[in-house]
Amino acid sequence: AMLYQLERWKSAALAYGALAGLPAHPRGQRAASPKERAVALRRAVLCWQRLHPGRKPPRPAGKPRAIAHRRPMFAAFDGFVAAQKGKRDAAAVLYRKARVLYEHDHLLAAVRVFGRVVKRFPQHPLAASSAQLLLEALRERRKSAAVATWLRRLRRGAVAKHHPSLAKLLGKVSLRRAFRRGQEASAAKRWRRCVEAFARVAKRAQTGEALRPMALH
Repeated sequence: AMLYQLERWKSAALAYGALAGLPAHPRGQRAASPKERAVALRRAVLCWQRLHPGRKPPRPAGKPRAIAHRRPMFAAFDGFVAAQKGKRDAAAVLYRKARVLYEHDHLLAAVRVFGRVVKRFPQHPLAASSAQLLLEALRERRKSAAVATWLRRLRRGAVAKHHPSLAKLLGKVSLRRAFRRGQEASAAKRWRRCVEAFARVAKRAQTGEALRPMALH
């Protein structure tokens, strides 16, 4: 408790993790009662969250960077999520784990965790942000096929139904991708694919949208 009050977050997180009996922590310090271990686990997670507040990261540099104290931190996150069994608090911890991975350029690992947030907690406010960062991570890794797959999955899934602004954004992203495919087909003189792509854009774009007249032209 003293370490927590002094805001020595790393030391406090490791101490609470040991009390909770988590893997990758010193043994022999496990609290006796399940209630004490549950409290220690929650406090360990809070300390790790203080160390990683989820600031807006710079553009990913490409090469994954080392994550300090990854094993004990993720042991706390994973233990908390397992203990919560689908409750809303688990969504915030999963999201924080994904953000830590994202901010250290472990983008494909982050995609998997963001995907868990979207799938398990589609109504949670963080689900929309998870969906956007998931697509951004895939784009940074130039996983075009995976972007297309996830885009379809997100647009048809519960997360788009619960977050109208996200659904609108996903629709625009899908249109831009279709328009880009039309441009690529035109440059390659693959006229049939070009016509099909621009026809889809013209059909799906709303009146007044910039891509519609360009596709019709």
